[in-house]
Amino acid sequence: MTDLDHERGAPLSQAEQVLAPPRPHGHREPYYLLANCRRLLTHPRWRNADNWVIAMELFGCGSTSGVAICHEAGIDPYSKKVERVK
Repeated sequence: MTDLDHERGAPLSQAEQVLAPPRPHGHREPYYLLANCRRLLTHPRWRNADNWVIAMELFGCGSTSGVAICHEAGIDPYSKKVERVK
């Protein structure tokens, strides 16, 4: 089976499953999760919310954890748009 077959979604053999690197499934880093979440939220309540509030609601946690999630993702928790902290 060629690499092209794998790109088309052909099933891997048992040996290939063990040796093959994981296939990419989009951006799953915390930065991209929060950026995409903010992009999808169009209601004015969410447009005017700080990033920590969105993280808190998205992950079902408290405010301290929401701020920590933003810090771990490299995002300013008190900003109203998602940008990497320098």
